[in-house]
This record gives sequence, C-alpha cells and structure tokens, in this order.
Amino acid sequence: MPGSSASGLSVNGPADLYHRALLRELFHVSHERLGDAVLAAQVAYAESGMLSQRLSIHRLLGDPALDIR
Repeated sequence: MPGSSASGLSVNGPADLYHRALLRELFHVSHERLGDAVLAAQVAYAESGMLSQRLSIHRLLGDPALDIR
C-alpha cells in the first residue's frame, strides 16, 4: 500500500498539517492519480506559510501514477 512518510527528522506540528492536507486531497478532491494528490497537498502546505523546506524530507512511497479514482 502506498503512503507518504518523512525520511528524516520531522517536527510533529508541521508534519501533521502536511498529512492533513494530503488526506484532504485524497478523500475530498477528485484526483485521478496518487501523484496529483501528493503534489496538490505539497502546494497547499507551501501556501499555508509553513516552512516549505520541510517538504524536502517527505517522500511518496509508491507509484505516483497509481489510479485512485
């Protein structure tokens, strides 16, 4: 099963915001592919004003072309 996980040291608060954005994109927005949902979550997180450098430690563990709808 694909997932998204930090590949380095992470702080819980910002990581929680990113994961909430990812869940919102996966379950409440109509994306066809997993990679599109992950990218949209990354954009939403970066636009939230949080440190976008934190996105560099999160990795998609799976195929970004996976159909989710």
